[in-house]
Amino acid sequence: MQADHRHLEQMLQRYLRDDLSKDEVREMLEYIVQHPALAAELLNEDRSHVFSEKLLHLPDLPESASKRMYERLTTEIRSREQAQEEDAMVTTPVRQLHYRWRWVAAIVVPGMIIAAYFWQSGNHKINPPTEQVSVIKDVAPGQNGAILTLADGSNVILDSAGNQQIAGQGNVQITNRNGQLTYNAGHNGTEETIYNTLRTPAARQYKLILPDGSKAWLNAGSSIRYPTAFKGRNREVETTGEVYFEVAHNAFNPFRVKTGSIVIEDIGTAFNINAYGDEPAIKTTLVEGSIRLLTGSNNKVLRPGMQGTIKAGNDEIAVSNVDVAEIIAWKEGLFNFNNLDMETVMRQIGRWYNMEIVYEGKKPEGHFSGIIDRNTNLAFILKSLELSGMRFKVETSTTPAQMGKIIVLK
Repeated sequence: MQADHRHLEQMLQRYLRDDLSKDEVREMLEYIVQHPALAAELLNEDRSHVFSEKLLHLPDLPESASKRMYERLTTEIRSREQAQEEDAMVTTPVRQLHYRWRWVAAIVVPGMIIAAYFWQSGNHKINPPTEQVSVIKDVAPGQNGAILTLADGSNVILDSAGNQQIAGQGNVQITNRNGQLTYNAGHNGTEETIYNTLRTPAARQYKLILPDGSKAWLNAGSSIRYPTAFKGRNREVETTGEVYFEVAHNAFNPFRVKTGSIVIEDIGTAFNINAYGDEPAIKTTLVEGSIRLLTGSNNKVLRPGMQGTIKAGNDEIAVSNVDVAEIIAWKEGLFNFNNLDMETVMRQIGRWYNMEIVYEGKKPEGHFSGIIDRNTNLAFILKSLELSGMRFKVETSTTPAQMGKIIVLK
């Protein structure tokens, strides 16, 4: 850690003296992303202002993005002492992750991605543009929004602007307010178990508070089916896509999540499930507490910082240690591309902007890294990726319900 401290300190000093080459600037940005807490420590208030002002003059950085980055960074600097005091009082892993991501976004990429930070692994160099000219139409980012399907099959459209009381089912009251759907903890007044389904289309996300007080955040293209009132011994829900849970623990009434043939049992927990149909594996990442993964005859207990991976058509559970903050970046309003292959990067982009990904020729090789605010428009992200030598064509849809296309050119 001491060596890391000296290395980053030297790079920052040279950067502030205008003594870094473009390649070295990219290396410095990479290093900050890998060591966000260290960067926050080294960038005191005075140096942070100078650092942010200099970032405004990086090449290929649009003026609007530069201005937004500067304003957001200086706001974070002013509130840093207060945030540190608050986090000193709350030491749960989830709050620590929130604090870390606030500073990654503030120092490195508030509101946008620093274009020079993307690279293709192997040579870490920016490739010269190809002869083919890209055609990029801009697309706004996703937002809060979902579709609630009631027990009778009727659908209710939800959005962040809507504050509404939804017709109750039995004695259960459902409230939609400020991008959050809430069920009260009352009994539904019948012996029958009544189910609702909350679904987020592409380019939408939403938060749900279940009848027992457990919380679920749905990423784009996801769903959760759940009873309007939990009965009996087990509290069970079913999910598709990506969902982050903070479970209200009850040792007498276990919380279970089913996704396909896989079951996740809560043992007092916050965890993330990524089970998109177009991903090669289902990944469950534990943030806090512990969970048990069950599939076929196999089961594994995960501890915080562990990820269980189950590949399609295989009941084997592979367990590895991961950077939890990277996995739940989407919930904090960020993309985190940490040495990801291009197909994985484009799948995430496609879901959030409601775009089909089409490869005109051979799929690009190499891996990419960078952190992006999910409120960033599509054009700036693609133009940043083009620094690696790629080219894109964007075809927008005629209606919001239809998917557009991002064509990765030869």
